[in-house]
Amino acid sequence: MNSIQIMLGANGRTGEDAQVRHVRLGDPLGAALSTFDFHNKRIKLYEVTAETFIGSEPAHVLIEELETGDRFSKLNLYAREEPGAANDQWGEAGFRREGAIRGFFSDGAEAVIWARYSGEERAVETRQDDHEKTLKIALSKERSNPALPDGYTSRPAVPNDSEQISILMNSVFEDYASDISPEHLSRQIATLQTLFQVIEDADRKLVAAASAELDVGRQVAEITDCVTLPEHRGLGLSSGAVGALHDNLKGHPRINATYSLARADEIGINCVFHRLGYNYTGRLVNNCRMPNGWESMNIWCR
Repeated sequence: MNSIQIMLGANGRTGEDAQVRHVRLGDPLGAALSTFDFHNKRIKLYEVTAETFIGSEPAHVLIEELETGDRFSKLNLYAREEPGAANDQWGEAGFRREGAIRGFFSDGAEAVIWARYSGEERAVETRQDDHEKTLKIALSKERSNPALPDGYTSRPAVPNDSEQISILMNSVFEDYASDISPEHLSRQIATLQTLFQVIEDADRKLVAAASAELDVGRQVAEITDCVTLPEHRGLGLSSGAVGALHDNLKGHPRINATYSLARADEIGINCVFHRLGYNYTGRLVNNCRMPNGWESMNIWCR
């Protein structure tokens, strides 16, 4: 075994999105699941420990692909908190701790996110000062759950809304980290893999949306896809959409925690999450492709 392609051919499965593939790496990592995200040039591996990962054959394969290939430039490991000696092992193996997601695993344990890069081009946070200013502004806001302004209404999306959601998102984002085609969105909504909440204005035009991607296996949901038309910003519509998603998730039997990865460049969305009771727990550097190229993402947990 000396390439990711061999692993995919032998053990992998190709998902609906050809840009994302999922592989179970096998012994000694057991049932650890990896995600190969070609669009974002990123590999993610879940539920690993320093003892089982470092020095293993799958680790050699992943790191070799990272260092010698051009398909991936970032490797993220979602691991449980371990004693200090294990943290030293991750550091010695070339990983750095970027943050944590509280309640990520089904037993309520948090996931510590370790990152390794193929080179400085992606590893260096060139806009760190700007990101810190954005975070400082967000953390200064008072906690609140504002109501929607008069004339705006909120409701859960149905599959027939997928085309309008796609149009909305494509009108705001020149590039996006995941598939936002009507077909993909309709499938996600219909199968209840993703809950969308939409905001309409007085003319029944869809002007804002947000979603909760459900991971019922880990009993956690990621709040994402927050988007508002420019002419309707500053009215608290994103707060309204995310707040409604929280209400919809309260009775869900398999979701115990929520988190979000907010664009570190955007002041507004970071303010939304702090106002709604989320806590900042780290930053994923140059994590995904967005309109400004590689963008870092702030982790918010509730």
